[in-house]
Amino acid sequence: MTDIELAVLKTWQVGPYDDEWVVIVHAETRGQARKMGAGVGYDEFVGMRAIRLPKLDGKLITRQTLTEAGFPETWEGEPLDATGYILDCGCETCKASLREPND
Repeated sequence: MTDIELAVLKTWQVGPYDDEWVVIVHAETRGQARKMGAGVGYDEFVGMRAIRLPKLDGKLITRQTLTEAGFPETWEGEPLDATGYILDCGCETCKASLREPND
């Protein structure tokens, strides 16, 4: 485990500028977050934007923490599903979040 993994990583919302999709990743820098986003959607790094979500730093990513950070409670008429946002991150926080009930 690296020193960065031992520290609380910053939480980022990453996706293309056209807002087609977003994911939540944990990374030390904006550039690292954008690189992770580009790997998810097979998009160009320069087409990715990363927005800090400091309210989620060090927290499990659940429906409750997402809504507390300003995400809508529903998306297209369905309850917000935190799992879909974090499947591609792979950090310890996201792995622990995936083990939490999503209600």
